[in-house]
Amino acid sequence: MVLPRRTVLRLAMLLAACVACGGRLTAQSTSADAAPDATLAARAENTHQRVLTLDTHVDIAGPQYATEKLDPGIDQPGLKCDLVKMARGRVDGVFLVVFVGQGPRDAEGYRRAFTKATERFQAIHRLVAQYPDRAGLATSPDDVEPIAQTGKRAIMIGVENAYPIGTDLTNLARFHELGARYVTLSHNGHNQVCDSSQPQASLGDAEREHDGLSAFGREVVAEMNRLGMMIDVSHVAP
Repeated sequence: MVLPRRTVLRLAMLLAACVACGGRLTAQSTSADAAPDATLAARAENTHQRVLTLDTHVDIAGPQYATEKLDPGIDQPGLKCDLVKMARGRVDGVFLVVFVGQGPRDAEGYRRAFTKATERFQAIHRLVAQYPDRAGLATSPDDVEPIAQTGKRAIMIGVENAYPIGTDLTNLARFHELGARYVTLSHNGHNQVCDSSQPQASLGDAEREHDGLSAFGREVVAEMNRLGMMIDVSHVAP
């Protein structure tokens, strides 16, 4: 998934403005003709109002997310990110993350991981269904701006750790159909796709196992390219 040039430019503008504002608000100016803090803050505020502000990784709190126990539609004390905080901070969109930690690489382990992933997909879809006037599911870059222009939050989905796909490539298509647009290939611990930057002795990991991608991992990458899913290399070994 490639971001449109206009979106990249807007994000770059936002970053530049935030860096400039942050630097000036925390340090004394050494230039006599530097703009006052208030002016720079106003410029940053103006930029922030005009650009798309995205967070590419927000973990959800398991299957209880978007239930009465953990409602992200209110200013939820148990969440660092919810619809209220997003609106207050003018965050236009987030990737909510389907995360499953590394476990045993056997049939039962893969079955449990797939079930956990499915529950988290359901929780994210539940959020959008519960608050259709405040959030919309975005499955392509072209979805994001129209959703944000209505004042809603654009909800996107990422998967952290390819472990839940097991050894069945068709699970990638299932996740894609559920809205996943990136997959982090590994987390803490080697998996069936690739080596992790953090081998886990408790899982029996050697320092290096696949020496990068496994043979199956190469198939995974090819299938993700075919589907149009971003490949996130956070946590992977060099």
